[in-house]
Amino acid sequence: MKCSGGLSSYSRGGARSRNTISMDWIRAEHEVMGWPAAELAETDREYKLEIGLSGFDPKRVEVTATPAQIAIHASCTTEKKTEEERIVWREFGCNDMYRQFNLPQPINPDKVIATF
Repeated sequence: MKCSGGLSSYSRGGARSRNTISMDWIRAEHEVMGWPAAELAETDREYKLEIGLSGFDPKRVEVTATPAQIAIHASCTTEKKTEEERIVWREFGCNDMYRQFNLPQPINPDKVIATF
């Protein structure tokens, strides 16, 4: 899924050191929680957030934007297959995913576009 939003005209000062600390915390949580990988890229006009949501139905993904954050919630359901075979063990599972991304500077939430 890709989500992009236009930048507002605010200064960029001071947010980088907090951003570095936030990224360290996100990496640590990712190692423990196993969250899907994500990347936030910046151009002169917009941010582009990309997150891997393999196995989630795009209809069950909700993107919420505020001037300071983008939140993504993906829900899933476990389908029980009615097969003749007996399952001996299963590694497939279903867990909802929720990620919240703080942005370095404010955006206009009305201009956020999500694509899958």
